[in-house]
Amino acid sequence: MQTVSEYNPDFMAWSFFEVHECGQKRPREINFTAGFFKGEQKNKFLENAISGKIQGHYIPTSLFKKSLIDKNSLSMPEDMVIQEDFCFVVSYLMYSDSIYLLPQSRFYNYFQNEVSVSKTYSDKYLKSLLVLPNHILKLISGNISLEQAFARRMPYSIFYALPLITQAQMPFDGKLKEVQKIALDANICQLLGKLKLRDFASIKAFSSLLIYQGFYSAALIYAAILNKAYIVSKKIKRRETFLI
Repeated sequence: MQTVSEYNPDFMAWSFFEVHECGQKRPREINFTAGFFKGEQKNKFLENAISGKIQGHYIPTSLFKKSLIDKNSLSMPEDMVIQEDFCFVVSYLMYSDSIYLLPQSRFYNYFQNEVSVSKTYSDKYLKSLLVLPNHILKLISGNISLEQAFARRMPYSIFYALPLITQAQMPFDGKLKEVQKIALDANICQLLGKLKLRDFASIKAFSSLLIYQGFYSAALIYAAILNKAYIVSKKIKRRETFLI
């Protein structure tokens, strides 16, 4: 059996423990087969990482080749305070030829800090969310499967921001404006238009939370965007069915 060093992969990743303030440890695993992968399987890992189907974009749970980083001048976006590690790993994997995964190994404890930037809302969080599509779409431009994978990820990124907005120390009108900025963002609307029919079920919770929190006008805006995206997707699906 070959060792990891003999495979000489461009990228390595492993699972970790999520540790809460109460001391509880929650295992978080890479939902992918263990081993060495190149070609189609490596691309499948990239697609699943972009869609959010698997873990695998955390800097502390990965190893990178400095030579590959230097050769392609890779770095984390300086205009983001959250998901910047995701952008970096995606850019790195785009230039990688091989990966080695250890889903059953946990070499890292991720301590949850309730006052960290990922747990508290600020205008920097919203700006990061809105520039995220720009960075990722530049990296994957022209790759339809990766663009659709990223479209599937966006509802979860938006949904994660909502509780932070509702808990922020600002007037209700201010919270409403923040939600509307997300719902009306051109890149986000474009990505939602790429969703396939089966993906719409995954974002019902987002609309429900908007209504539950009293953001009725934002919910209507978002519903209109989704309806347009749904109609477009339905037409594409009918066309594909007809061609088959």
